[in-house]
Amino acid sequence: MPTLHVRNVPETVYARLRERAQTQNRSISAEAPLITADGALMRKCMNIDIDVYARVDI
Repeated sequence: MPTLHVRNVPETVYARLRERAQTQNRSISAEAPLITADGALMRKCMNIDIDVYARVDI
């Protein structure tokens, strides 16, 4: 399975990821790929332009 390293994650995004991981009783490393897959599937299903999606303030 490929490995993904993410740098320069905003503190607010990291904090939300940590909170979601704790809520789901997972590690951050286990939660991140699930969120990434969910986001990719959602964008595909909703046909969202990635440039517009990237500008959303989290």
